[in-house]
Amino acid sequence: IKNQIDDFDLPVKMLGHVDAEIMPALMSSCDLFVLPSESDPYPLSPIEACSQGLPLLLSNNVGNVSDVLNKNGWCFDFEDKGSLRKSIEHILSQRNHDMKLVGQTSTKVFNAKFKAEALIDSYVSQVLLVRELK
Repeated sequence: IKNQIDDFDLPVKMLGHVDAEIMPALMSSCDLFVLPSESDPYPLSPIEACSQGLPLLLSNNVGNVSDVLNKNGWCFDFEDKGSLRKSIEHILSQRNHDMKLVGQTSTKVFNAKFKAEALIDSYVSQVLLVRELK
C-alpha cells in the first residue's frame, strides 16, 4: 500500500500504531479513515472513526463492513491492486461539502448502532425476543 501511495503521489500519511488515549484527538484532525486490511474479522477502529464523524474507506476483507458502512464511506476490493488507488482518487474528487455530509452520516451510524444506549436497547430487544420464542 505504501508503494501505491508513493507511486501515485497520494496525499496520505500512514501512522501505524497509535496509543488509545490520543486516538480521538488524532482522528478528529483527519479527513478520512482508511482501513486497508487483508483480514480483520471485527475491528473496532472503523467504529471509533464513526464516533469522530469520519468518512470511511474500508477493505472488503474487513469483517464488519456491513455493520459500519451505510452511506458514510466506501469499500474497495483488497485483491484488485488498483481498487484502493481508484477509491482514493474518487474521494479526492469529492467536494468538501459532500465529504462533510458523509462524515455526518458516520456520526449518525455510530449513534444508531454503537452508542451505549443503542447497544443496550439492541441487547434487551434480543433477550426479549428469545424469551418470547421459548
